[in-house]
Amino acid sequence: MLCCRSNTAGQTSPDPDHVIGGILLTIYDIKTTLAREVRERLLNKLGIILFETTILRNIRLAECPTYKKSVLEYTPESAGAAAYQALTEEVMKNGG
Repeated sequence: MLCCRSNTAGQTSPDPDHVIGGILLTIYDIKTTLAREVRERLLNKLGIILFETTILRNIRLAECPTYKKSVLEYTPESAGAAAYQALTEEVMKNGG
């Protein structure tokens, strides 16, 4: 959800026309220590705003591009589809 643009020096800077609502964790595997540590560091040590919704690692999500379909078209009852629907609701609730 970070919107950036390139400046003349070839570096990126936040786009002043967009507001950063938060960072979305995707392909998140709660079973790994590394994933938990990264999330903890983002939240507590760096003070980064994370969305409450997290998109967990999910094979059905990974299959969607192969079939050229969105998750809601390919597997609407999956956990991945539910997570993206929850993200949509969270963004809309917070002024999306």
